[in-house]
Amino acid sequence: MSSCPFSPFSWLLLLLFSSVTAAVPALARPAHSPDAPEPRQAMRDLVIAISQTAKAARPGFLIVPQNGIELVTAVPDDPQAPLVAPYLAAIDAVGQEDLFYGMDKDDHPSPPRETARLLAYLDRVRAAGKPVLVTDYCSTPAHVAESRRQNDAHRFHSFQAPSRELDCIPADLPATSFLYLLNADFNRRDLLVQALAATPATLLVIDPCASDGSPLTPADLVRLRHRPDGTSRRVLAYLSIGEAETYRPYWQPSWSRQPPPWLDAPNPDWPDNYKVRYWHPDWQQLLFRAPDSALAHILAAGFDGAYLDIIDAFEHFE
Repeated sequence: MSSCPFSPFSWLLLLLFSSVTAAVPALARPAHSPDAPEPRQAMRDLVIAISQTAKAARPGFLIVPQNGIELVTAVPDDPQAPLVAPYLAAIDAVGQEDLFYGMDKDDHPSPPRETARLLAYLDRVRAAGKPVLVTDYCSTPAHVAESRRQNDAHRFHSFQAPSRELDCIPADLPATSFLYLLNADFNRRDLLVQALAATPATLLVIDPCASDGSPLTPADLVRLRHRPDGTSRRVLAYLSIGEAETYRPYWQPSWSRQPPPWLDAPNPDWPDNYKVRYWHPDWQQLLFRAPDSALAHILAAGFDGAYLDIIDAFEHFE
């Protein structure tokens, strides 16, 4: 792994951060009923509730929602509208995929118009004191360099992912980058931890379980918090809150015959993932309210925060 001096923009982040798949029948997408909550506010409420629960259990626990950046303003699709103060107060940073590369096709520039639209939100969030973590999907050296240049220009912290599967650690990962790794197959948990500990990344965003299904332990987290140069870093656990995943411990085989009321349509791009009615109490029990919830396991393992994904699930219900 190569190492390079810290960029002048990494201080923003450092201030805050020092299987077998059960077959499920295709589910018809229901109409948005009048008594269902407004989708955007329901997602804000969910993120806020997760944040309150986590921070009550451990003050300083970090909450970072990925995508769905439109939730930061009070008027739908208006980046200049007033910021939603309770939502911003509940989060510690934001994540954004495909900002400069990968939106339409991996290793290709994202459409300039869409990049400009997202930047109108992200620049406001950064100006409000929230670090921005960008994952661009690119592998050509020139594209990787350009992604880093553009993110640095906006004072964003970035990771150039060579694969959308997020299954590998780039050999040239710079010390100013964070690392986003979910699907690396190291066969054993100790090999995964060893590989992660060797990276110079300032921040790790990882799955709370190794590829063999074994959860990371408090001892693993102690090791991962130290970079090779002896400095500290934070480690965030990935948590999908807008989709259910069939390979997670909460998944029940009986759902293939009788889906729970909160389970919705499958994600056509990720066959093991299903949209959920994320405002449903039973789904929220699995996520963060029950003593053995996904969040409870993340807290018990010693993670420093949660990287919340599928925030943009509200689009499915609009």
